[in-house]
Amino acid sequence: MYVERWLKAPLAKSDGKITERTRGTPQGGVISPLLANLFMHYAFDTWMTRQYPSNPFARYADDAVIHCQTKQEAELLLNALQARLKECHLELHPEKTKIVYCKGKVALDTGASRGIGAAIAKRLAAEGARVAFTYSKGADAAASVVKAIEQG
Repeated sequence: MYVERWLKAPLAKSDGKITERTRGTPQGGVISPLLANLFMHYAFDTWMTRQYPSNPFARYADDAVIHCQTKQEAELLLNALQARLKECHLELHPEKTKIVYCKGKVALDTGASRGIGAAIAKRLAAEGARVAFTYSKGADAAASVVKAIEQG
């Protein structure tokens, strides 16, 4: 009931105009990160755990890293993830989603300009690595992935 209210609440603009919304939460809305995290838990985290239990991953907000053993595995998982997100009316950013080689391991990264995506992208770029796509189970999981990547 309360979630439905947040999703249907009209948007009050700074000029005082009220705009009806048809879907989603407003960018920058105080409840938006919480609702997005709940949605991604079911759309991504639970799906990954069920469908790809042997692929560890980390998600921080809408950024994620999925560890794969081979480039072929990463490509297959990327295709499956794109299909899954499409079912949930979401899509991966085509310029931010890449397959990255990490010292003998392949990672999928949906890196963004902040959070785990930025930390991983900076680390990989410094080492001249190619980059990939990502997602997390919380700040602790994200920190452990970054630490593992830094330790090689």
